[in-house]
Amino acid sequence: MRASNPKSKLVLELIVTAIAFGGLVTGTFAWFSVANDVSVATFSITYGQADKIQFGLIVPPERPDLGEEGSLTFFDNLSDQDLVNYGYNDKESPLSPVSSMFQSLWLNETTNLDDDNLFPVLRSSYSTYQNTTASNQARSGFFQFEFYLKSNMDMYLYLDSTASIVADAFVNSQKSPQKAAELDKISASLRVSFLSSLGFNIWEPNTDVAGTTAFGGRLDVLDQDGYYDFDGTIGDYREIMFGEYDDPSKIIYSENARSTAENPLTSFNASTAANVNPLDLEASIENGLSVAHENSKTTATLSDQTIDSSALAYLPEYVPVRLVVTVYAEGWDLDNTNLIQDASFLLNLTLTGRFRAPTEQIISKNEVEK
Repeated sequence: MRASNPKSKLVLELIVTAIAFGGLVTGTFAWFSVANDVSVATFSITYGQADKIQFGLIVPPERPDLGEEGSLTFFDNLSDQDLVNYGYNDKESPLSPVSSMFQSLWLNETTNLDDDNLFPVLRSSYSTYQNTTASNQARSGFFQFEFYLKSNMDMYLYLDSTASIVADAFVNSQKSPQKAAELDKISASLRVSFLSSLGFNIWEPNTDVAGTTAFGGRLDVLDQDGYYDFDGTIGDYREIMFGEYDDPSKIIYSENARSTAENPLTSFNASTAANVNPLDLEASIENGLSVAHENSKTTATLSDQTIDSSALAYLPEYVPVRLVVTVYAEGWDLDNTNLIQDASFLLNLTLTGRFRAPTEQIISKNEVEK
């Protein structure tokens, strides 16, 4: 996982277009887009010809002129200035690699999903030899939005199949023709997570099989010198096993895993230093080592309205429902490199609402995967 770099910037573009279909039963809307170097517009959300979802924002303590601190202000149309007024949309905010590893530390059988103080916890990049597993809680390097949605009908929210994250190939080619192909890989490591009282989901857009990113292995992140990081004593230096795994006694070191890397060197592609025992991850797993994997889902899964656990939120009629949306770059994704600081991309987030009939049983939180 690469160390944080403050050079990468995101700007929010809120889309004005709304698309409705199916009368009052279901609707699809372009919610917002994230992009580099894009100006901000406004947007609205409509269902059918008259039905609306309102978006609520919490009045921040530094803006008593907007109302009582902690109260909700609802908008039919949310503008760039509204987001700025309520503490969002910092155009100078940096994007840097973080990770959703160690999710069970904050999301487990004791977690209260109705807690308005609950936010997804991301882990920062590794920076010290004293902490090579969980690392520290990330406080920056990602974007997080706390909305309260209110609908005039009972409905479930799902990701729409048209939602996407793509590289801005034109801008990347203009920035660096020689590195354009590498810059375009940025879209592969981007993620969007959704937290509501119904459950928690991570969207991994550009893959047909999600959840394959392993949260463990050897890395070159501490010295960034082209060699996998190691520790130990003279005569017994060993490459470090970073990340989330269960039993260190299962780790195997073997000359079969000695690496001589060729350019381009990355955190994941480095050489084994001389006089250092190479970490053999494959042999370690065969020996019983269990490495955690990302708990993410594909576009196809999250847009499938027949899967209860794919519902992002349930909106009872006229009841404000909290939805926390987090946009970040997964640091353990193999496509994540230092070039993230220079890459441009476009995130188009589109959600679909499905009407819940009065006779339909409400999805239980226990049926939603944690």
